[in-house]
Amino acid sequence: MDARPPGVCLGDLPGVIGKAWLLLAAAAIAGAGAAFTEAGVHGVVTAPGSVPGAAYLAAIGPGLQAAGMLIAVVAVPAVCPDGRLPGPRAGWPGAPPRP
Repeated sequence: MDARPPGVCLGDLPGVIGKAWLLLAAAAIAGAGAAFTEAGVHGVVTAPGSVPGAAYLAAIGPGLQAAGMLIAVVAVPAVCPDGRLPGPRAGWPGAPPRP
């Protein structure tokens, strides 16, 4: 007997673990981006010259933050139904229905 109501996104344990790894990766990448951005700002604005490569860190940080958010917003819903990418007949969230 299955305790989940039909249509629940969690699925089986391997699917849940896969989604947890995606969320963990998204958080780690976004967190690294935030740390790079803050170190870059500190090295460029607050105390110039105190952080080697501060301009590069400040430039790379926002891209990493965006990548982390992209993983969380796109990749997790893409594998949400059963842990696999949807087939060609499945529509993306928010897309108009296919004929």
